[in-house]
Amino acid sequence: MAAIPLDLLDRIRELERKVRELTGRANIRPALDEITHGHVRIAEGGTLDVYAPNGVNLFGVGDFGPEFAHPDGSPQQGVVMSREDGSVAFSIWADRSGDLGGAGSQAISLWDRAGNIVLSDETTTGWGVGTPYLPLALHPVGLDPIVTSSEYTNRWFGTFPAQQPVASILLEIGAGGGSTADVTVQYRTADEATFTDIGTFSITAPPAAAKWDTRWVTFPLDRAQWLLTVFVRVQIRQRSGSNGVTVNFLGGHTRRTVSLDEVPDPRPPQTAARRTSAPNNPGPLHGVADPIPPPPAGAATSPFSQSPPAAAEPTAEPGPGLRTIDD
Repeated sequence: MAAIPLDLLDRIRELERKVRELTGRANIRPALDEITHGHVRIAEGGTLDVYAPNGVNLFGVGDFGPEFAHPDGSPQQGVVMSREDGSVAFSIWADRSGDLGGAGSQAISLWDRAGNIVLSDETTTGWGVGTPYLPLALHPVGLDPIVTSSEYTNRWFGTFPAQQPVASILLEIGAGGGSTADVTVQYRTADEATFTDIGTFSITAPPAAAKWDTRWVTFPLDRAQWLLTVFVRVQIRQRSGSNGVTVNFLGGHTRRTVSLDEVPDPRPPQTAARRTSAPNNPGPLHGVADPIPPPPAGAATSPFSQSPPAAAEPTAEPGPGLRTIDD
């Protein structure tokens, strides 16, 4: 019998052991419902959907399908989470509203069970809150609500941080018999030196009776940015007559844009320094400059971003002491 080298026998036994090991592993089914390590990536327009036993799509991320494509036809990628009854609870998707030009900008939204968006960001301007609408308060200026001066007189004043791009106020105007009332609504940001006229309107009472009218005044917060303080004031004068005029603030709110006409003018590259000017009408001044500047502009960075966030532009700090609203 020929001699067989011992190392060859050892190799054969090693090969038999590995064959048995591989055979055993081949009969073991891998766990397909668990990921214990590493990063999961769904790429190239893939979609992940999670369904409840009743068929409701509870969670979906990825391509929404051709019916939700952007106006240019490109696929829309987003996220939708639903309650087990099928009603949408959370979404990141674009509303293809014709009123806003069909821009297809995506909003982050929370939905109630009736299908209303109760919390969202503002997509047309890119800053601030879309919903809910926020109350806007104006406060009376002066002791006597009846104005007889022929010069514009401050009657209502309000200041608030800009959190939505559009403001709307409801005014009630009254004029005594034979008198004409002129009302002006004005607006400015805290870092501007002068007010801008938003709207001016008039009513004239018949000789023997008073006249009342109500007006909604809606205007974009031009040149504002998120949390920048803005000022709104209402002035009135008695242009003619002698029986007095008055204007009452009945309520107001800020809201999202609903048409392209309401998109605010952008902020200029360099805003005017905080300063005041001499009043052009008698009476006390009202308000202070912005006590707390808004945070630096700059988009937040995703945790999956591969590049660092852009450096924020420095924001000038306000000087000490009270600052007056310019008349």
